[in-house]
Amino acid sequence: MTHPVTLILIATALCLLGTPSLGALAVAMLLLAPTALLKKRLGAPLGVVLTFVMGLACLADVFCQEFFLSPLNTGIVRLLFATHPAEVWSFCKTFVSPAILGRWRLSVCLVLLLATPFAVKWSLPNGLLAVLAVPAAIGLLHLDKTPPGRLVSAGAEAFRQDREAEIRHKVYLTETADTCTFRSARIVLVLGESFNKHHASAYGYRLPTTPFQDARGAGRSLFFFADAVSPCNMTADVFERMFSVPFPAILKRAGYTVNFYSNQFPGGNGFMAIRGGKNMFSDKTISEAAFSYRNTHTKQFDADFLADNLPPANALAQEPVMDIIHLRGQHFEYEEHYPPDFAFFSMDDYPEGTPEAVMHYDNATRYNDFVLESILQYYAATDAIVIFLSDHGEEVYDELPISGRSHGRPGLAAARAEYEVPMWVWCSTAYAAAHPDVLEALPQAAARPFYTSDLSHLLLDLAGVSGSFTSKERSVLSPSYHCPARIIAGKVDYDKLRAGE
Repeated sequence: MTHPVTLILIATALCLLGTPSLGALAVAMLLLAPTALLKKRLGAPLGVVLTFVMGLACLADVFCQEFFLSPLNTGIVRLLFATHPAEVWSFCKTFVSPAILGRWRLSVCLVLLLATPFAVKWSLPNGLLAVLAVPAAIGLLHLDKTPPGRLVSAGAEAFRQDREAEIRHKVYLTETADTCTFRSARIVLVLGESFNKHHASAYGYRLPTTPFQDARGAGRSLFFFADAVSPCNMTADVFERMFSVPFPAILKRAGYTVNFYSNQFPGGNGFMAIRGGKNMFSDKTISEAAFSYRNTHTKQFDADFLADNLPPANALAQEPVMDIIHLRGQHFEYEEHYPPDFAFFSMDDYPEGTPEAVMHYDNATRYNDFVLESILQYYAATDAIVIFLSDHGEEVYDELPISGRSHGRPGLAAARAEYEVPMWVWCSTAYAAAHPDVLEALPQAAARPFYTSDLSHLLLDLAGVSGSFTSKERSVLSPSYHCPARIIAGKVDYDKLRAGE
């Protein structure tokens, strides 16, 4: 029996690359048996194609282990389908370079993959194939632990989640408020991007990355939440959870003008419909039900975006209004998200050996601070309350040797960098005077643990909305507030993790 020796080389290499042994044996089975049969019955070319596809899955799996500290999983697959071309290009510029060949695990996989077409004439003795049959049979019981098996199971799980999302999003077309008192005339939600709170001087970072927030915090005009946690570390998943209660559509049907200004996903582009799922940021019908206005273009820098898209401060729409502002923030590549004249920090500010990405990230954070200050100044003369929080955090060579986010089961280090998020609330002078009850409740609210999946309850409480979808126990402003279990990455209880349980 003939068979490309590449199959065995790939399986052997995967053992060396740190893949669990049984998983590697299963790869041997996956690559050996089907390709041998195809080569015998359908010819070598199809066998080469199958081997190459399997090898690509192995290469992708090792790549994710190297850069994201996790093998292929559902989160990574969903990220692939929910990412727009600009992010793909930015990702490639960040990670795909000749430097990755210095990672020997990737290099071995790549060499084996490229060798596939040249190995079709090689043969393996029947005796060796018989010996391999035993571990291959064991491997059959563990197909889900192989890179191809993980890819298939992750895709199936992503498909299931998308079907559930499609059902959830139907409520955007039907859910209405029982009552609405328009408690707050102008509510502003500002969503940051990839903001590691531990790189903010407002939260104790050693460098002055947030001078404006520091000053406002010292003047007690910002209420900093000390313990806010995001359920996910990818924007698409965070938004799915954060907007699962359709508060934009509820407020719009209640009588609010709801504007969505996004410097990432203009007019619905960006969050692509995932295999037919009704993602509200890409589905036209749902978007029209949720928003009164959406911008149609973006800018490289957030301050330029705001200047081009927000109406003049003296021409703001009549109340009641909810403005949702989604920034580009500190998304990778960090150096592309702040103008050159905001290069405040240099490598002299860091210990020797610090990756340059840390400096760029801190400069992007300082620029983001300037952007947030400009938003507060923009609304200063109005009766407005502004809530800021980031979608998720970002690892920047703090406790893990990566820049970006891991996609496996988070440990304490990943939870700290990627799931703990900055959050604060600001009230304009007019709002503070008109709403002493909110102002009185904010210090206690900011001291409570908060789960950003419950953001809708806070916003609907501020609007004075009641309905079957609201709960005082889930609004952090309420004296009866009770924080739910804060599950991160779909499976880890954050508070138990932090407590060491």
